[in-house]
Amino acid sequence: MQSASSVKAYAALASVCFFWGTTYLAIRIGVLSMPPFLFAGVRFLLAGGLVSLYFLLKKTPLPSMQEWKHILLISLLFFVIGNSSVVHAEQHISSGLAALICSAIPIWVVLINLLLSKSEKVNSLIIAGLFIGFGGLVMIFYDNLGDLSNPALLLSLAFLLFGNIAWSYGTVYSKKLRWNTPFMFAAGLQMLIAGIILSVAGLFAGEATAFHPTVSGWMALIYLALIGSIFSYGAYLFALSHLPSTVVSLYAYINPVVAVLFGYLLLHEKFGFYTLLAMIITIAGVYLVNAGFKEKRDQPVLIKRLRMVPVLFKFW
Repeated sequence: MQSASSVKAYAALASVCFFWGTTYLAIRIGVLSMPPFLFAGVRFLLAGGLVSLYFLLKKTPLPSMQEWKHILLISLLFFVIGNSSVVHAEQHISSGLAALICSAIPIWVVLINLLLSKSEKVNSLIIAGLFIGFGGLVMIFYDNLGDLSNPALLLSLAFLLFGNIAWSYGTVYSKKLRWNTPFMFAAGLQMLIAGIILSVAGLFAGEATAFHPTVSGWMALIYLALIGSIFSYGAYLFALSHLPSTVVSLYAYINPVVAVLFGYLLLHEKFGFYTLLAMIITIAGVYLVNAGFKEKRDQPVLIKRLRMVPVLFKFW
């Protein structure tokens, strides 16, 4: 029988799978009435400000100078570049298409790991997953070939791919860090810094005159700040602390499905056969990559057990 903490951890993971999938829809609704930099900036000012204020009221010690450097770099990679690239892209593409492109982030993470780590090795499953995953990415654009003649769309897609690579590098970089500051406090400071940078960028870009959020726009912004940023990230950290990382990684397969489904049902976004096929192929590629790394982790244990076989026969 599962413990209460295990049940809560699975419930937290389920909420991450669902709510992070819906954030693509909320972003799409938000950019209909708000310019991208200010929209993302206000979101992270609200979310980061609330989280940081909570820890400051608890008199939590501020990060060290070294940690501030990590916080600034991760803020730039994850939020200023990574997240704002999604916001910019969704001015021109559907929320489902943006989610499908972002679903390949685990593949970028693998490639960056291979480039940065000379000791990192791949097996046949990882290689197959990389090829299949990128095949799915190419197929994603099949239903949208006619739109690629739009220069603004092409620029947004290029920024989105760059944002995915920045997010992936941030993932690789952050895995090596050891924090004395609570994770959630560090995340709140990262979002607060991103909110300031993006808001200033929006003001310099002249976005203030175009910032006229509708009621649905405000609702999307508040939803992203409270549910997408604070609640879901907290649930993610809770799930990660109570469940194996391989189990928690399931959210990467479910998020794009949720995003495509809600985009189709609520915004009537195009969802053709090739988009469905591309989604299946891309997620299959990500699965094979993860399976390949799991096989690598399990292999030393398997070899150790096999070496015990002659000893057991000798004993008997």
